[in-house]
Amino acid sequence: MVLESWCLGMLPEQCDSTPRIIHTIYNRMGILLKSLVSVTRVLPAYKLSRKQGEDTFVICYRVYMDEPQLHCLGEGYKYVRVGQICTPVGTLVLSVSYRVKMTISPTHTGRDSIMLKSDHFNTNLSPKNRRYNDT
Repeated sequence: MVLESWCLGMLPEQCDSTPRIIHTIYNRMGILLKSLVSVTRVLPAYKLSRKQGEDTFVICYRVYMDEPQLHCLGEGYKYVRVGQICTPVGTLVLSVSYRVKMTISPTHTGRDSIMLKSDHFNTNLSPKNRRYNDT
């Protein structure tokens, strides 16, 4: 079950490239990092991670380069834009989408989803019966 999906992206919007902007970007990246730590502590997955253990469940993570897969978060997920930083090469955007419903509900399967062998218990076709009939 996917609990959160973090996205660090770059938008093509550019800002001015004055020499002072490098210092400003550095300071804002520090603030964005502090915001990241703060937001992770208030999300539902953090509370679950404090309860994990070998006997209950284990939380894992996956890092990938692609569009966020938000359909895995279930119905009614929440989206939060943590922050953005304007740089000379584009705008750096950090956001998170997280699951609201933590319950696992069974999915409805069709009646014919399980393949059954109709002659499974047919004694005429069993190897034991064939051995006795051949003699």
